[in-house]
Amino acid sequence: LVCGAAAGLALRTGLAGAGPFGALQWCGQASAALAAGGLAGYAAVRAVTDVYYEAGLLRGAAVCLVAAVAVCAATDRWLDGRSVTRAA
Repeated sequence: LVCGAAAGLALRTGLAGAGPFGALQWCGQASAALAAGGLAGYAAVRAVTDVYYEAGLLRGAAVCLVAAVAVCAATDRWLDGRSVTRAA
């Protein structure tokens, strides 16, 4: 309940003044991150058969988080029109 309330307040603050197009962009970005993270996490769980199933779940959760953050970072840069590589 506390995490849900914090997420709702963070979402409200983050989308304040974004307008309908900004909210639509955020939804698309979140959907892409969720899909990529879910697929990567599923692949990580199914790739190796563990003695303890909790080990596979931990690996899947970690890979899911890393993939979702990577997709969010890449789409943030793409939507902002910045290059992923910086000029020295």
